[in-house]
Amino acid sequence: MNHSAQACWLKTVEVFQGQGESAQLKLFPSQAEVPADDPEVACVLVKRVRLERTRQFGACWLGWELWKRLDRFFEQAADRESADVPWSLVAAVLAINRLCAPGSELAVEQRWYPSTALGDLLAIEEGKINDTRLYRCLDRNETFDGNRADVSTMESILRMVERKYGKARRIWKMDRGIVSEENLQAIRNRGGQYLVGTPRSQMKRFEAE
Repeated sequence: MNHSAQACWLKTVEVFQGQGESAQLKLFPSQAEVPADDPEVACVLVKRVRLERTRQFGACWLGWELWKRLDRFFEQAADRESADVPWSLVAAVLAINRLCAPGSELAVEQRWYPSTALGDLLAIEEGKINDTRLYRCLDRNETFDGNRADVSTMESILRMVERKYGKARRIWKMDRGIVSEENLQAIRNRGGQYLVGTPRSQMKRFEAE
């Protein structure tokens, strides 16, 4: 480092001790002779410094903080049997993915999850999140036959929720695979509202608005 770079480092680099106090360490150019017995010397070989395994943190941390407000409910509902990874945590991974970068379960395993700090935030052992585990988590909900079209399940879902939790003016959130005018009208008839994905073919209808 040249003199100006060294001066900049000397002003900014601090090492914090266990008790909270801070001590400034000395930095020297790599070509300078470094006293071997000086405990305040720190050598930095800038050309050898590199950044490895960068991971997304902020959005995942926010998602986890929001999820923890629901965590007790999911622990009680999903963690009645032992598993390598508690099902409530697998559900958290899926929900946080939908918040940050929605993708398929396979995409979560192969691309998204390894690029995040969720493994550290949730204390999940490396290699324990895979597409099979993610799909099994989804299968633990009430589910329909695999050959049934999503759009045909709406009325059953509305009735099931009302039977379990009572009638209310709910806000329903759906992806575009379940959207049809008939389904939206069923929600309106119940005094509900909705937030839905719109098929691309219908975008021009709403463009002006």
